[in-house]
Formats: sequence, C-alpha cells, structure tokens
Amino acid sequence: MGKRIKTEIQKIQLEFLKTVTSFVVSAFGLVAALAWNKAITELINKYFSPGQSLVSWFLYATLVTILAVTVTVYLGRLQERIKQKRKEEK
Repeated sequence: MGKRIKTEIQKIQLEFLKTVTSFVVSAFGLVAALAWNKAITELINKYFSPGQSLVSWFLYATLVTILAVTVTVYLGRLQERIKQKRKEEK
C-alpha cells in the first residue's frame, strides 16, 4: 500500500510541475505579446496622424493577423519536418 501511495504522489508532483511550467510559459508568451503589441502600435502611430486612429487600428489588426498566420503556418511546417525527420531516424 505504501508503494502505491508513493507512486501516486510522484504522479501528482509531475502533473503539478507540468501545469506550473505551462502557466509560466503562457505568462512569458503574454508578456511577449504585449511587448509586440506596444511596438507595433507605436510604429503605426509614428506614420499616421492622431486623426487617423481608426485607419491605423485596422492597419494594425491586419498586420498582426498576417503576422500571426504566417508564423503559425511556418511553425506548423517546422513541426511536420521535425516529425518526419524523427520517423526517418527510427
């Protein structure tokens, strides 16, 4: 019975560590996203006058969407290449 409890505790500890790691990585992702948000907003504000804020927000949304799609597609392809390479190595 003691060994079974010890095994369960180890599983819980591992799951806890995975969850905390996920939270920390997500937090860093949020901080990076906020930094990029500020950088892109400032870049757009530099080239558009304050009266054109609606236009600049649509431009910002468009640029961020294009960037997000491009990065997502690239990372998906990279992931597939890595999976394929691992299959070939086995």
